[in-house]
Amino acid sequence: ILLYVNFRQKGLLLQNRIQLELEHERNAVLLKELHHRVKNNLQVIYSLLNLQKRRTKNIESVDLITALQNRIQTIALVHNNLFQSDEMEFVQLDSYVRTLVEHLQQMYAQEEVSPVQIYFDIQDSIKLRFERIGTLGLIINEIVSNAFKYAFVEAEQGILRIEIEQEGFQIRVIVEDNGPGLVDEINRNANLGMRLIRILSEQMGATYTLHQSQGIKHLITFNV
Repeated sequence: ILLYVNFRQKGLLLQNRIQLELEHERNAVLLKELHHRVKNNLQVIYSLLNLQKRRTKNIESVDLITALQNRIQTIALVHNNLFQSDEMEFVQLDSYVRTLVEHLQQMYAQEEVSPVQIYFDIQDSIKLRFERIGTLGLIINEIVSNAFKYAFVEAEQGILRIEIEQEGFQIRVIVEDNGPGLVDEINRNANLGMRLIRILSEQMGATYTLHQSQGIKHLITFNV
């Protein structure tokens, strides 16, 4: 009788484990499908804005639409990374930031600015939960967009450096350009963008500082 009871208990445990694994797989598939649909919906909105931008003659309106498109693309990239990855909650920071910045470089390639050389120094082992990397992505989007719009207009060779490293539980993000370093002008011209940077930094519990030297240096630090 004891052998039968033990055998039956083991059978029930195995059956429960199999059911849990199947449920986990189903949830993973559903979550991937959700990320895929969100990404597609965001791309539809992006395309609609593109149609509107082509019909818009006002330069300020075009700039506003472009800024909105960049923010949408920043979020869409998070969902695209999660859809393509085997992980359901974490995104590799290195590839995400590179893709985001390269997208921004293409968006502003038509502007009358000097050629920009971008240098990445990103620790490749850093992963963040999708909600945190989305917020950080929006911060980086605003900083890099401001650099393309304001920092490189008069520079013979624009240089943008992006450095991200993790030490213990702290992550440090540095975005630096070799523009004229006019902090007051940046704060004035990019008022909404700078407000978003500070609001989003506070939202994710990060410390944000802006330094002026031979260019502009943005420093964001936060705990994982």
